[in-house]
Amino acid sequence: MKISRNQMPVARPEAGWGFLRLLAVAVFPALAAECFAGSVDGFASAPGIMSPSALDSDRPSSVHFFGSTAADLFTKEISESFEGVLRLNFVSEPGGKYPPGFVHASPIPQPWSGSFWTRDSGTFMRELVDWGYFEHACLVANCVMHFADTNADGYVTFPEYFQPGDVNKTGEEIDGQCAIIIAMVELWQRLPEASPFRASLYDFLHGESSPVRYLHHVLETEPLIPGANEFGGGCGVPGLHYNVVQNNLAALALLIAADMEQVAGDKTDAKFWRHDAQKIRANMEKYLVDADGSWLWCTEPKTLKPDWAILNEDVNKGFGGLNGVACMYSDVLGFEPLASRWTGIQHCQKTFDKLYANPLRRRQFEKYGFWSQFDIFRGGVSSGPSYGEGYALQTMLLFDKMDMADKSVCWLANTTYQAAGEVHFWCSWRMGAGGC
Repeated sequence: MKISRNQMPVARPEAGWGFLRLLAVAVFPALAAECFAGSVDGFASAPGIMSPSALDSDRPSSVHFFGSTAADLFTKEISESFEGVLRLNFVSEPGGKYPPGFVHASPIPQPWSGSFWTRDSGTFMRELVDWGYFEHACLVANCVMHFADTNADGYVTFPEYFQPGDVNKTGEEIDGQCAIIIAMVELWQRLPEASPFRASLYDFLHGESSPVRYLHHVLETEPLIPGANEFGGGCGVPGLHYNVVQNNLAALALLIAADMEQVAGDKTDAKFWRHDAQKIRANMEKYLVDADGSWLWCTEPKTLKPDWAILNEDVNKGFGGLNGVACMYSDVLGFEPLASRWTGIQHCQKTFDKLYANPLRRRQFEKYGFWSQFDIFRGGVSSGPSYGEGYALQTMLLFDKMDMADKSVCWLANTTYQAAGEVHFWCSWRMGAGGC
């Protein structure tokens, strides 16, 4: 499947770029929806939060890939995977154990079903918005806002995941927090100005306890945002760390929140948030760049230096998640990172090249189109459509590596279709140290 820029028209909504994964040819619906006020069983109404009701305002779009049988297959897989999440993971009916808008991490009864991960809620909410499932996105946003609570400093901060019955649960899952901010702003941009739920979103993101103000609060005294868990020190690594992917997402969240404030008329907050984003980006380049110009996975808040014992953990060495800085550019800033004046783009390119230079990864990709997720863990021959192959593929597309993207898409589509059988996700490794 050959892909070229001039064959890929994309629509630019009035409020800014929407992200449609893999830069597909898309047919966008009208980017407007109404989320009606009301109450949703399973949650008591919270002050300032209006609850959406029926799923009658969705305006779904469609995504098509052209050029080969692999492209046709990939189109079907993307569509059926998205529909599968709506059917098997997404809760839309009130009155049950799980409130409307709850998204199971895995279909019941697979591992982690019954948990609602904040990273998942943010990324899936954004996908719902960009596919035109506005009412579904409102339900997810409403669910997240009801789960959210404030930390000891009085700001909304998100834990790794929520489960029914969780109360007063906060945390330092900065990638989840920032993905939620980005998705909520994208939803706010697309809802009609008269929508009560649009006003609720703004109150949540603008108020004194907002998750955006938490980022500003931290940056008043620290050079970067400390975070925990899988995109903190790494899978199973405890403690708080300055992680490059989390901080990049924080900068993106601040930039899109600044756009929202500018439109809403609060130019002061817009200026603050843009300044905070610039501070993060400058300090990413100051503290999170290796000697070879590639990104470092994380540094330590007390020393502002890397802990090489952490960076050399089996799950961190050559971790494909490092491509997250490159591929998440499109979450907020569009599809042309090579046209950006931010010098961090050079570090993104060096990071991709460094990962690709690993001999085993390079051999596997040249032979099969397979991009391994790790250098060491699982023998360096494990991957998936997210942190491994997925992040690499998005980076290839965004950075005009179209021949590589062609190879990657073909491998991903054919391997998905010809899967050998049930795949068991690793979920027991170092669970006591912070989960998998």
